[in-house]
Amino acid sequence: MRVTSNSLPDPVGWPDRAGQKEGNSSGRRRGVGAFTLIELLVVIAIIAILAALLLPALARSKQQALTTKCLSNHRQLIVAWNMYASDNNGVLVQNNALGTTPYNAGQAWIMGDMQALPDMTNLYDIEHCKLYPYSKSPGIYKCPADSIPYQIGGAGSGYNRIRSYSMSGQMNSQDPMELQFPCNVKESDIQHPPPSHAFVFIDEAACSIDDGYYALDVLIREWQNLVAAWHDNGGNLDFADGHAEHWPWYDKITLTVANYVGPSPPYFTSAPLNSRDFPRVANAYSTTNNF
Repeated sequence: MRVTSNSLPDPVGWPDRAGQKEGNSSGRRRGVGAFTLIELLVVIAIIAILAALLLPALARSKQQALTTKCLSNHRQLIVAWNMYASDNNGVLVQNNALGTTPYNAGQAWIMGDMQALPDMTNLYDIEHCKLYPYSKSPGIYKCPADSIPYQIGGAGSGYNRIRSYSMSGQMNSQDPMELQFPCNVKESDIQHPPPSHAFVFIDEAACSIDDGYYALDVLIREWQNLVAAWHDNGGNLDFADGHAEHWPWYDKITLTVANYVGPSPPYFTSAPLNSRDFPRVANAYSTTNNF
C-alpha cells in the first residue's frame, strides 16, 4: 500500500494546515527551566556567607605558615651559632655594637646598618658575616613576614631590607649594657639563665633594627631596641640550646612601638611597671637579674 505523508503519525505535533498543533493545544512549546531573580540572590548570599567564613581561616593559615618559616630561619641561625662555637673551643661569636671600637675593627657577628643605605639592601654583609660559612643561605636572615618596604626617616618609597634578626647583647659583647652583668664569652658561661632559657636571636622591630646587637637595660627597665610583632602580635626567638619559640606580646606599648612608622624611631622606651613583656624578655637576656 502506498503511504502518503498525510497518513503518517506525527510524534512531534507539527502544526497542521489550519495552524493548529496536534498534541499541544496551546500552540507553543514548553521552555527550559531557569533561575528566578530570588533564587539568584539566595545563591549570591550563600557565596558571600561562605567567603566571610573562609577568608579569615585562609588569612590565619597564611600567618601560621609565615610564623613556621620564620621559626625555621631561627633554628638554622642558632645551629650556625652553635657550630661556630664548637669550631672555636666553645668561644661564642663576637657581638659588638655599631660604632664601638671592636665593631669598627670587624669584631661583630655581622656588619651593616639596617637604617642606612647601601647596607640595608646589600647582601655583602650577610655573605661575609662570621656565621655564613655554617649556613650559606641569605634568606634565613630575613623574616618572611617582614615584607613592608622600610622608609628612611618615614618618607620615600621604601626599601626591602635584607635582615630582620638581631643577637642578644649579652652574647659575647665587649660592651655590656651593665657592668654588673658581664656578657657570656664562652658556652660554659651561659648559666643565668641556662641555655634553654637564654635567647640568642630575636625578631627586631623595623623601626629599631640597625646593627646586629640587641640591647635591653634591665636595671632601668628600658627597651633600648624594640621587639617586632609580625606574627599575630608576637615575635620569634631562638635559644642557646638550639630550640626556637613564638612569644605573644601583651603590653599595649610593646605593640605600639613595634609597629611604629615614621621619623625618630622610639629607642629607649620605658616599660610600664606592670609590664608582662619586658620582664620575660629581660629574664631571657642572659643576666643574673631575677624578675
